[in-house]
Amino acid sequence: MFIWQIIAVCVSILTTIYSLICRDSKADLRYHFYLLAESHRSLGEKLHIENVDSLETCKQLTRLYKGLAFNYGPKDRLRNKVTIAGNTSRDHYWEQAQLYFNCHVLKCPERESSKTLINDSSFNYYSLYDQLIAVPHHICVSQVGIFTLSTNPETFVNASMQCQKPNNDTKQCGSLAHIASEKRTTSLARILTEYNEKQEEIKLKSKINLAYVGLHFNRSRGNHFEMFNMDDDSLRCFGYRAWEPGNPKMSSNLRNTSCVALSSHGTWLTVDCKRKLPYFCEVLTRCHDKKDGWKGANQ
Repeated sequence: MFIWQIIAVCVSILTTIYSLICRDSKADLRYHFYLLAESHRSLGEKLHIENVDSLETCKQLTRLYKGLAFNYGPKDRLRNKVTIAGNTSRDHYWEQAQLYFNCHVLKCPERESSKTLINDSSFNYYSLYDQLIAVPHHICVSQVGIFTLSTNPETFVNASMQCQKPNNDTKQCGSLAHIASEKRTTSLARILTEYNEKQEEIKLKSKINLAYVGLHFNRSRGNHFEMFNMDDDSLRCFGYRAWEPGNPKMSSNLRNTSCVALSSHGTWLTVDCKRKLPYFCEVLTRCHDKKDGWKGANQ
């Protein structure tokens, strides 16, 4: 029993050390919001509504609830003002939030040519992304980010290059999807499952069992086995793991390099990086300078 207590203490100490090492000095940049549309309001699904005294407070609420966008209007613009008693349900006001609340935290950002971004002189629309989402066939995972699933198989290197390539019509670009959280892993696995179900409905045999995500190992970085994501953050910086039993593998063909694929049932597997697989891209919040381009809300 005493030995296990020592081990637990050591693990705790190592976790603390890594959390300090991995702490990102630019972490606040991950939650920089852009004013995309003055005198406009998004009709997108809301995570939270509240009356606030300032734009900064609305931003803080959006960070707290991991929203990807928000509507904000100065209080003097509101057409009605109400005081909600502590024992009064807000459900009555939820559908008409624009009449009573000047801060609306939103699940997802608006896409280009969207009909849900409407004129409203009482509000301005802000997004975690520096422009309206114009990436074709994108998928919004609430409180996480924007993703695409490419069904055209590529090697890991080519998949990474395809994700980084800016969209032809916009400056939006991305990277292979960050995976090291439970919500990210389960959400992306669900996308694979739903894709396979649709394939089955239309009697198509081509299903996706594995897709590349942004996690890989290369021995040239050091003699010990350590996985990194596409931002060069060590997997040790994150507490979540979803390895398929028997993984990560260190067989002869994976001894120097290996890449990670996500299964449709939500586990990670190490594979040969030259293997061609479908892949998940994640849209960066900005793309003008990749060093300043961050992923979504749930890192």
